[in-house]
Amino acid sequence: MRMILLIGLGLAFLLNGVILTNIYPNVSTDWSEYIRFVAMRNNVYEVMFALLFWLTYLSSERRSVIRFIACALMILAAGSVIDKCFFGITTYLKSDIILIILSIVISTYVYVRERKQRD
Repeated sequence: MRMILLIGLGLAFLLNGVILTNIYPNVSTDWSEYIRFVAMRNNVYEVMFALLFWLTYLSSERRSVIRFIACALMILAAGSVIDKCFFGITTYLKSDIILIILSIVISTYVYVRERKQRD
């Protein structure tokens, strides 16, 4: 599963420009199409980062600081994608501060829970 995800992320990174250029063929001449192209490319990159952090979370040793950091970054990347795709929020607002606090709280909870399972 992890190897398939890693290969998929590599292919997505290499092929996203080709695929998005086919979706937006006039990207070099039409400014509005260029804006949509860049927004879609940013969303693709954020999804890739969220999956990469998830993969790091799954691959790291339990009760480790790396797992804590990967969990927090995965929540931040996924929350950014949700903000942009579902709510249309493209600027930094109070929701980002709430998202940062929420990711730290959830990551801390997961970290403490895993530490208690060991003891």
